[in-house]
Amino acid sequence: MESAAIISDKVDDNIINELTGQNQVEQRIASNINHGVDATADKITEWRSDAHNLGQAAQDKLYGAAGAVRK
Repeated sequence: MESAAIISDKVDDNIINELTGQNQVEQRIASNINHGVDATADKITEWRSDAHNLGQAAQDKLYGAAGAVRK
């Protein structure tokens, strides 16, 4: 039969392995997900800005053409 000290050491080792090993993997996965979400959000913001700029340019062209027709 194992002594209480040996069992305690095994429990401590298991806890340390669980806390450092598995959680590090989970933290890396979560970190990668966060980076992916941030990158996606940045791209969406960039696309929205580009769409706005394109719309603004089209509006400016339309107003310019309408102004030329009036003259």
